[in-house]
Amino acid sequence: EIWFLCRFYDAQEALDMGLVNTVVPLEKLEAETIQWCREMLANSPLAIRCLKAALNADCDGQAGLQELAG
Repeated sequence: EIWFLCRFYDAQEALDMGLVNTVVPLEKLEAETIQWCREMLANSPLAIRCLKAALNADCDGQAGLQELAG
């Protein structure tokens, strides 16, 4: 539907469809972003590194996944 009909969706519709995790007013965006960053920084740096490598490998297609697998 999204690709073929090319409709525009507002933030609330995107949230309702599960396309975004949260919606905040513009004046609260920076504070919300900082909170998310603090939560991410509290996690294991190695786990974050592995997650980023996996996401990047997936974006590189089959070759990236093979490289990730070793």
